[in-house]
Amino acid sequence: IIVFDNSYSWLFEKEIYYKIRIVSPNENQSLESVDLQE
Repeated sequence: IIVFDNSYSWLFEKEIYYKIRIVSPNENQSLESVDLQE
């Protein structure tokens, strides 16, 4: 579950950039090894 809460700042405009990727368990393991190398 992903929730964006803007309740603290109704008066100010914001830009939010996000990227969500859903991966299988096998692919997730390979991504973890790539993240460690960065």
